[in-house]
Amino acid sequence: MTAHIIYLVGGPPRVGKSSLAQRMLAADGIPWLPTDVIRTVVRRMAPEVDAVDQDPVDAAALAEIMYPHTEQAVEVCAEEADQFLIEGFELAPSYPSRLRTALGQTEIRACFLGHSSSRTVQSRPALGRCSRPVHA
Repeated sequence: MTAHIIYLVGGPPRVGKSSLAQRMLAADGIPWLPTDVIRTVVRRMAPEVDAVDQDPVDAAALAEIMYPHTEQAVEVCAEEADQFLIEGFELAPSYPSRLRTALGQTEIRACFLGHSSSRTVQSRPALGRCSRPVHA
């Protein structure tokens, strides 16, 4: 039996997380879930999330308060498909190891995108730390 694989794509807004997810869906048929959807559902049931998710957003605080809900979403996604991608700005670099510990049977692969610090204009976002090569 092969392990289910969850891909996490994190990073600040407007670095190409959704574009990468759409490309993986088109190229490999990997379904994806933006954390915006998870957060919208949770906000309706948990006022503490709504209180943190206000401008200016403290990304670290939001990531911490969203972790249990994201963990549940990852578990469900792993049950629904052999591979699944979840993307969003509130995915923290601590999530992969925490999810591996919580969901031992599920393989977690993560990539965090970021903006380039160079003044050169780039045609696509710079890749940050990735645990697996992703399609270019």
